[in-house]
Amino acid sequence: MLNIVAFAMPEKLTSVITLSIRKGLPFVLYRLPNTAEIILVVQKTGKPEERKVQEMESLKGFLVAGFAQMELGTVFLIKPDIVLKGSLPSGTLLKELEELPDVDELTASHDVVQSEEEYLSTVQNLIDKLKAGELQKVVLSRIVQAEAEKVDKGQLFTKLEQKYPDAFVYLMHLPRMGTWTGATPETLLKVGDGFAKTVALAGTMPVERMNWTDKEREEQQMVTDFIEEALVTEGISGFQKFGPFTLKAGKLAHLKTTFQISVEQLKGKTGSFIARLHPTPAVCGLPKEEAFELIRETEKHERELYTGFLGPWNIKGESALFVNLRCARLQENSASLFVGGGITAASIAADEWQETENKAETLLSVLKNL
Repeated sequence: MLNIVAFAMPEKLTSVITLSIRKGLPFVLYRLPNTAEIILVVQKTGKPEERKVQEMESLKGFLVAGFAQMELGTVFLIKPDIVLKGSLPSGTLLKELEELPDVDELTASHDVVQSEEEYLSTVQNLIDKLKAGELQKVVLSRIVQAEAEKVDKGQLFTKLEQKYPDAFVYLMHLPRMGTWTGATPETLLKVGDGFAKTVALAGTMPVERMNWTDKEREEQQMVTDFIEEALVTEGISGFQKFGPFTLKAGKLAHLKTTFQISVEQLKGKTGSFIARLHPTPAVCGLPKEEAFELIRETEKHERELYTGFLGPWNIKGESALFVNLRCARLQENSASLFVGGGITAASIAADEWQETENKAETLLSVLKNL
């Protein structure tokens, strides 16, 4: 069992979280990377709207998309009926939420937990396929189940955002999709100051043993080439590329290349660019369509929101989307952690297992005393 150490979150904010879940309201509590401000967005009624990704330039709210959702070309939108930025909820708001009817919600889950032996066998089968030239890369994920006496969601968010200042940290509830939390290091698209930014982030190594091999460099280059090709195909020119360089995220390091794009170049193309980009080879593989189908055939669980994307869009001047990594779906007495890694022909199965163990520590280190 795990015991969560209490961190102080204002009581009124905790009340909004608790009430929103009880009332079945979509909400997200988040903190952008390298900022101190906690922002709460609550939709007062119903489930999130599902909107066409091509419309996204005109949308306003918090956007969420699952791993497989781009097949439909849609995103979920949490409408910003309530936005608290640097302020606490009023007593009037709490009373308004309290008066709404409670909602009994059953969230379907497909939490198939593989043993180490099963995972190693699956990875080796994929390596053999890659060596035979069927694909260049495929990303395999698994679920780590953490049991708990009680998961205090507000305290968990507070502890995560304090431990990972460089990450996008969030706590989110979506009716019929459950309550999720995460601390992701990867930007999908950030818009501001006349420029947009996207990154190629791939390759993972513990900071204390950081020594990039050809396997990690090749994996990162695949993602970089994919993004550059997507930009060119969309007719986006004049972009700048910086990297690769090492990004440290907690106890892990990654290789990162940044692309900077003029907002004018992106205008009218944002939705189609995101649709072309997601899911990137960093979370899916190459070729994209073949890797996507192989993931569906191989993984015994649904990824749901893991390796999708999420973030504020046209909220208080902020538009930023992040790949949903280092995340978990929370139940009352447990957490399902989603982790994965890129497999290439140069992969070693035991190393891939260890990489997922290292990634799970992002959240497990906060859910202490297992």
